[in-house]
Amino acid sequence: MGETQLSQAAYDRLRTEYDDLTTRWRVEIAQKIERAR
Repeated sequence: MGETQLSQAAYDRLRTEYDDLTTRWRVEIAQKIERAR
């Protein structure tokens, strides 16, 4: 796979999305699982 170049704006947007998915969504999913038990 070749190297991919991103603009700083694209990197920042992807990093923000990644951080959101790995923090907020993880907590919400854990809460939904807990309620389902």
